[in-house]
Amino acid sequence: MNELRCAWEHHPNKSLATLHISERLFTCDRYGGDSDKLSKAERALVEALSQVPGVKDIGVGPYEVSVRRGAVFAWKEIQPRVEVVVARWTGLEAVKTELLGPES
Repeated sequence: MNELRCAWEHHPNKSLATLHISERLFTCDRYGGDSDKLSKAERALVEALSQVPGVKDIGVGPYEVSVRRGAVFAWKEIQPRVEVVVARWTGLEAVKTELLGPES
């Protein structure tokens, strides 16, 4: 089975993390709330990611999904669920290859 390579990058802002992925998900360069830049399918993926418990906000790029978490949620609760949504969307099996930056 094909694999989706993933790497989580944790930022100095502890409420923000970025999932870098090996498959192109979005045609836009950056998205941070302007849904006119996204196709109908891309908007559906952003909506699915937004439904993950603990996700407060989503930003996307061609090969990444940035997630802002709610204050009472831990990354260990959110990250696996985000990976599942992305893997299902691509039809590939998610494999987290590495962690970039300190995890909190």
